[in-house]
Amino acid sequence: MTRARGAALPRVVAVFALAAVAPLFFSPSGDILNNMVLAAAYVVMALGLNTIVGFAGLIDLGYVAFFAIGAYTAAYFGSGFWANAGSDRRGIAVLVGDSVAGTPGIHVNFLLILALAVATTAVAGTLIGVPTLRLRGDYIAIVTLAFGGISRAFLASYLGVVNAAQFEFSFSIFIFAMVVLGGLGSIPGVVAGAIILSVVNHYLLPDVLFDLPGKVGLAFDLSAISSGIYGAILVVVMVLRPQGLVPARVELSARS
Repeated sequence: MTRARGAALPRVVAVFALAAVAPLFFSPSGDILNNMVLAAAYVVMALGLNTIVGFAGLIDLGYVAFFAIGAYTAAYFGSGFWANAGSDRRGIAVLVGDSVAGTPGIHVNFLLILALAVATTAVAGTLIGVPTLRLRGDYIAIVTLAFGGISRAFLASYLGVVNAAQFEFSFSIFIFAMVVLGGLGSIPGVVAGAIILSVVNHYLLPDVLFDLPGKVGLAFDLSAISSGIYGAILVVVMVLRPQGLVPARVELSARS
């Protein structure tokens, strides 16, 4: 086991190094880099959900609600939302650059915002989790479903806008489909599933396959029914390959 982990360490370092230098080869405003950033965010979300569903075996249909809490925290403390903040209404700035210092709103250093987002989501998770974890089976799904209409701070800072429509229940299905597609309890599988569905959502559906229904006489594009597509993916994977693309058993045997 120790030797396997030692052999895997160079591969992990190589992957992180590749992820660090890859953006240097693409335009900062191009679609490729934008899709890479979104895919990275989805990977983080899917890995977190995999901890709950894949390892703990809990059904969580409102997991992205905690990302909404973090996103709104980032929006409140890193934007001009509180336009009248400050004694002279010139805003509040904490360890930020000159470009935003003195502008309306509250502007806190991004690293501090991350800490605030983590603290806020931790408190919310505790308040929700303590009574919820006493429930079993479908009741857990019902409780988490209540938070499906809302959903760290990373996407908020990157996209520059936060609203509830970004984190509807369909987004929960989107992230859940990543975990199922990759393989419950499989870290490499979930990463692969997140990247694949990110490409499907932000490239294939809107840019490549969007006019496919029109070619057969249907008046809609595929991106309009993306939620149904991800639901269909869940059904197909559970029927044909319930262990996912990279089963957890393969990962465990490789480590041993």
